[in-house]
Amino acid sequence: MEKVDLDRPQTIRDKAEYVLKLNNSIDSSLSKSADRFQIRLQSKENPSNELKALQTIRKQTKQRLEIQKQAYLQMLDYVRQKQGRQYRVSENERKIFDALKIITEACWIIQGEEQLVNLLHEIGVSLDPFMPSQLKDFLDVLFGLMGFSKLYLSEIN
Repeated sequence: MEKVDLDRPQTIRDKAEYVLKLNNSIDSSLSKSADRFQIRLQSKENPSNELKALQTIRKQTKQRLEIQKQAYLQMLDYVRQKQGRQYRVSENERKIFDALKIITEACWIIQGEEQLVNLLHEIGVSLDPFMPSQLKDFLDVLFGLMGFSKLYLSEIN
């Protein structure tokens, strides 16, 4: 039993890294080309705009990282508040926490709902209409805290 607990975060780390690298390479190449186009367009108008555009991109990245970090911490608080009412954290919730911790520590960015759902599938969290209501509530809170549309989650089910 100990070996499983020790290996689980590493397995989740590997899977999260794979999914995020795959999605980020596609997303980042698209966003980088769009950012470069926007920067070139602005720099033709005014050379000082290039620096402003780069600063804006960096600021948005920092904000997204902060949102994810706060979402992770607030999810921990959410579970702590529930524990007083015979609330037991499920295995799927533990997997999600492990993945969020790894993502937060590595400063990876989850770009959107689809990327988060892909990550959940990769770590073995089943998103089906028959999932327990506790997991549905948990995911609903997570999507809300990360600033993602809860409708996307309901469309999957």
